[in-house]
Amino acid sequence: MTLIDPFVAVIPAAGVGKRLGSKESKQYLSLRGQSILESSIKPLLTLSECKGICIVISSEDSHWRSLDISTRDNISFIEGGSTRIKSSMNGINFWLKGKESFSNILIHDAVRPCLQSKDLGNLLAEFQKSKDLGDGRNLDGMILAIKSANTLKLSHNSTSIIKETFDRSYVWQALTPQIFSREALTKASNLYKDSENYTDESSLVESFGGKVGIVEGSSNNIKITTKEDLKLAEAILLLQNN
Repeated sequence: MTLIDPFVAVIPAAGVGKRLGSKESKQYLSLRGQSILESSIKPLLTLSECKGICIVISSEDSHWRSLDISTRDNISFIEGGSTRIKSSMNGINFWLKGKESFSNILIHDAVRPCLQSKDLGNLLAEFQKSKDLGDGRNLDGMILAIKSANTLKLSHNSTSIIKETFDRSYVWQALTPQIFSREALTKASNLYKDSENYTDESSLVESFGGKVGIVEGSSNNIKITTKEDLKLAEAILLLQNN
């Protein structure tokens, strides 16, 4: 059994989910008797290697106080930013400036309630293996992803004219969790400049020359964006017995 280095987690949860059309922030919607947020972090709560979870919320959010997890000693709630990456950076800096001892920082979407413990365990184990090599091949981070099932096209600027067709055997759809070494995110924090080009934490680390690996995950690890996603997540959790 691979021994896993201690890690902390950041959960960006400052979004409002306009596309879902709900008055309530989507991470607080109920799914099989539990909020989507609580379902999303459930696999993390079972791991002794997870030394703390920082949930990054909107400054106008007070709903979190009603959650059962709000009183847990290992969970902190802090204010986020105007974009996903700004919220992530707030969470990352919360841990980097704190006193908790850890080697890695994991980031997971607040609205991915179908993450399986098996996929999380594979991600942690594979990243640990890459760090244990110690021969220059070790990685700065690793993400869960799934292979593209569709043919992908690149258009000319904002037009509808196809410029290029990608070889889908080399194309992956990024998921979360994503995990990175403390050193890699310290560098990212020091070099970070506000930009809309960072669509996930991996793209941030990549932009500074970081090496990020991929672990294939489950297509069931969906992100809740629309009402249809809620119905799908309900069915997935039923099949997973959660």
